[in-house]
Amino acid sequence: MKKNTFLKTFALFAGIFLIAATSGWGQETIHYWSFNDGENSELDAGNNEPTSIPADIGDGVINHELSFNSFTGSIINAEPGFVAGQDWAVAGSDNIGKSFEMVFSTEGFDNVLFSFAAQRSGAGYDNNTIEVSTDGGTSWETVVTAFDIAGSYTLYNYDLSGIDSEVDDNSEVIVRFTFDVDDASGGGNNRFDNIKITAGEPEPEEPAFTTLPYEETFETDLGDCYVFGVSGESQYQWSWHTFEGETYARANGFGSDELVESWLIVPGIDMDVYDQVTMNFESAYNFGGEDVNNYLKLYYSTNYAGIGDPTGADWTEIPFTKPAVGNYTWASSGNLDLSAISGTVWLGFKYHYSENFRLWQVTNIYIDEVPEDPDPELAVDPASLTGLSYITGEGPSDAQSFDLTGSNLDGSDATITAPADFEISESETGPYGSAITLTAYDGAATTIWVRLSAGLAIADYSGNVEISGGGADPITVAVSGSVAATPTTDLPFTTNFGIDGNWWADGTMGSYNEKSYTEGGWYFHSTEAVRGGAAESYNGSPYSFRDRLVFTVYNEASISGMTGFSLQLRDWMASETLDRDLNISFDGGTTWETVLTINKDWFDAFQVYQQFIYFFDDPQDFAAEGFQLEIVGGIAGSNDGRINIGQFEALVDDPDDLQDATLAIFTVGGVDVLGLGGLVVDDPVADPGATLEVEDFTDFTGIVVETTDPAASFTVSLNGILLDHGDLPDQPIAENDVIVVTVTSANGTVVRHHKVTVIAEEEPVELITNGFFQHWTDGLPDGWYGDKSNIGTGNVNQYSANPHSGSYSAQLVRESSAHRRFTSQPTQVSAGSKYKITFWVKGQGEIRTGLFDDRETGFGYAPYNDYIVVDSDTWTEHTQHVTAENTTDIAEFIFSVRNTEGNDRSVSGHVLLDSVSVDKPTLPDVMIPLPIWVIFLSGLLMAGFIALRRRK
Repeated sequence: MKKNTFLKTFALFAGIFLIAATSGWGQETIHYWSFNDGENSELDAGNNEPTSIPADIGDGVINHELSFNSFTGSIINAEPGFVAGQDWAVAGSDNIGKSFEMVFSTEGFDNVLFSFAAQRSGAGYDNNTIEVSTDGGTSWETVVTAFDIAGSYTLYNYDLSGIDSEVDDNSEVIVRFTFDVDDASGGGNNRFDNIKITAGEPEPEEPAFTTLPYEETFETDLGDCYVFGVSGESQYQWSWHTFEGETYARANGFGSDELVESWLIVPGIDMDVYDQVTMNFESAYNFGGEDVNNYLKLYYSTNYAGIGDPTGADWTEIPFTKPAVGNYTWASSGNLDLSAISGTVWLGFKYHYSENFRLWQVTNIYIDEVPEDPDPELAVDPASLTGLSYITGEGPSDAQSFDLTGSNLDGSDATITAPADFEISESETGPYGSAITLTAYDGAATTIWVRLSAGLAIADYSGNVEISGGGADPITVAVSGSVAATPTTDLPFTTNFGIDGNWWADGTMGSYNEKSYTEGGWYFHSTEAVRGGAAESYNGSPYSFRDRLVFTVYNEASISGMTGFSLQLRDWMASETLDRDLNISFDGGTTWETVLTINKDWFDAFQVYQQFIYFFDDPQDFAAEGFQLEIVGGIAGSNDGRINIGQFEALVDDPDDLQDATLAIFTVGGVDVLGLGGLVVDDPVADPGATLEVEDFTDFTGIVVETTDPAASFTVSLNGILLDHGDLPDQPIAENDVIVVTVTSANGTVVRHHKVTVIAEEEPVELITNGFFQHWTDGLPDGWYGDKSNIGTGNVNQYSANPHSGSYSAQLVRESSAHRRFTSQPTQVSAGSKYKITFWVKGQGEIRTGLFDDRETGFGYAPYNDYIVVDSDTWTEHTQHVTAENTTDIAEFIFSVRNTEGNDRSVSGHVLLDSVSVDKPTLPDVMIPLPIWVIFLSGLLMAGFIALRRRK
């Protein structure tokens, strides 16, 4: 059905009503002309334009060749939401004998009515004719002849279906209005306003049935609900309406001079297949009164046929809670128990008024089984604790904690028992023991601390903390740790921070806080960092330090013969001007020397790891903690100086003993590939090497190779076939070509392989589009309002005042405490993948995120995130996560809103949403670990890619 707009004011229309009372799905406006300035007509009386006037509702059009003026219009017959505005005044004696034609479709509708408001000036046309054609203008039936219009605005109605039955369900109906005169001169005008075509949908031939859960929000029409008018004209029966995004069924007998009895009947439900069924809905009213003969009531019947006159069936009233006040204030019916009803039941809203007419509205009908009482359940977070470790003689370990909660417990005690070699406490500081009893545990969140007991032998330890009680199934928390020997510090040494159990943090690993890592007798620490994931790590490691304050390194035991160190650093700096210093100390931190200044100028590419190598003048011996390294100059709580540290190496190589077998230039199709990760490989057959993504292979030709040592030799193979050096400049390159360059040093002692595979650049997969709400069509943002949206379209507004970015934001309006969904268009998600939703909001209300992925539970919906309370005129960024349970291409990301507030519909208020992004999960880069001498020599002479300083 086409939508129309409902205004909560009413006017008493004078006029001639030629319409008989009908039963069916209710009458609605399918074509409407208001002639108001700024609506579709945009009349230009001075130029008699336009000659084709499109409808403001529907797709009908008025065609004419008439001269006209424009005056103040009327609200008689106006659609809700349309003001008096202006009218269409056909004027002048030149129009005598001329006509205008209304061309429109009635497909899918019957009971077609034609109405309009009109008035005539004293010299206007007083002898007019209205005709209708149902075959595109070939033949005509007369609606009225010798038609004179009153001297003040009056409503005129005509039943077109009663004149020509072919008007119903017809794609080419034309109504023709011809102007003529009898006594008048025709020099005046006939004024028209609010021309309207209304119709009803045909009644179903068979009754509708439904299963549970059943929900009807009247989003676009009356859905499967059936309307039957026992008495009263059709305009007073139940019909679909919307106002400011709210959608509902409405009955209003105001203006009738007889009894109006109208039934709104829900599809039939077989109650024998359900237990404990409840129903609830919302209702609102305005005007009028209520007594024994004037009322809205809810009934059920088990012998109604499902269609036709309901008065012959037996109906039993179901009392419900009605609104305490009028003025369209919505109220819940309360939960209505339908469990005692058996058989197939029909639920009907009976509107019955003969005087003091009241307007009633009904929406959000929901019928479902009451879920069974959930089982008692215990839960822990996290479900495992690792790294409960210490050095022999230094126990116990530092304590870690988990949170215990319960739901639907029976009030009995809960018992928590530690495994052998571990101990537990309700406080971080103790006392610790082997068991804890929570008396009459009610499920309240309780923190339990765990640590590895002191005095244990060097070994690995693990077990399960066992938790039982409350009537729930027992659960466990896996714990593990170790007692290690006094550390030794290894040389040479390389770490990519990839061992999960070697990390610990002062807080969560995914938040900025203190982070530490130990491996091989080396200690690494950041005062403010996130443990970076695989997407930002180096050389295939799952982790890195994403540091933004102070990063330190030292040896835990004595070492000898260390010749230098190297770091792999990655640019995450938000500032162009911030400097951070890399300092080293040879005396345990007493004196320091700055060996590198790190800033945007030092990094030549954003988020690409670069190596820094530093050799001492001579090999060095260090006592425990004698060698220390620090990166300083960051700012607490700021990303201005943020960098990633992906690898640390302690070196024993002598650079003077290494032979040069590196490349100064290596380009493919004019693209420099020397900076690609994994380019240098040990085995050119088995190792994957680097990949080069190419957008367009047209004229993609040429391989250029040049060694840093002119005396070194090299070979180039393409897909395993050696190429002549003379053919390299013009060599065509195709998708999936594999190029291997092998360089041999001048003395033949060093051989180095460079391998790259050329692949086609993949098109990025966009999870959502138009996240900045810059593009709108027909009042809705492109890429949004998916099938799972149930917020009214009128409650999603294009908002231009002070957006977070671009020109617009989206205003979401939902003043009720019952939430509404605003969703993206369908997109693809993968089972088990976690998606990060980032968005900016301001205004007043509550908002949360969710996901529809058509899973088997929850009617296809993932559990919602917690509501975010918005109460500010300042934009604030928020992030929430959802995890897909199902792989599908019909997923929709959800914003759920409720309790929004605003002074009116035109100023800042409610919830404003902008800058939405959804990050898809990524796989770690495949990187090949390289010997330090290969990394050193490969990178040493790459301009802008290596910084090398010697201590002065």
